[in-house]
Formats: sequence, structure tokens, C-alpha cells
Amino acid sequence: MSRDGKLAAAEAHEVLKTLLLIVILGHLGAALVHRFWLRDGVLARMLPGG
Repeated sequence: MSRDGKLAAAEAHEVLKTLLLIVILGHLGAALVHRFWLRDGVLARMLPGG
């Protein structure tokens, strides 16, 4: 792989890592809002046996 290809792959990896982190934190935040602020039972219904 050429030097430019390696740089492009490294940059793509960094962007995808950041996007994945944003999605994970967004889901965590939404779960906490449903659990502690809205108290609507959504989180409990998603768990096994809910």
C-alpha cells in the first residue's frame, strides 16, 4: 500500500472511530433520559424478561 493509501486509511479509521463513539454516547444518553427523567419504562422493556 502506498503512503497516501495508508494516510487515507488512517484518516478513515479516525473518522469512523469518532462517529462510533458519538453513536454509543448518544444511545447511552438516551437510555439514561428514559430511565431517570422520563421514567417511561422503555429501558426495562428492552431488557430480557421486560
